[in-house]
Amino acid sequence: MTESVVLSGELTICRADELVSTLRQALQSCQQLHIDLTTVVQLDTAAAQILVAAKQQALQTAVPVTFSCSPMVHERLRTIGIQL
Repeated sequence: MTESVVLSGELTICRADELVSTLRQALQSCQQLHIDLTTVVQLDTAAAQILVAAKQQALQTAVPVTFSCSPMVHERLRTIGIQL
């Protein structure tokens, strides 16, 4: 079964610990993971790196992960050279 994690608002270094904890917990308890970023209004490089790390952890543990991104998130990730 797919577990969904909905992230919203400002994903910045100020929320890094919360983001790491949320994603780590979700990855440990699911067979598939969907990360919904459609209501994120700000994404900094630290948060983007955490998302990449979560994707890498999912790949290492064979947990399929998908992302839904707002246009702002797509643009921000493209600007900093990250593809989820």
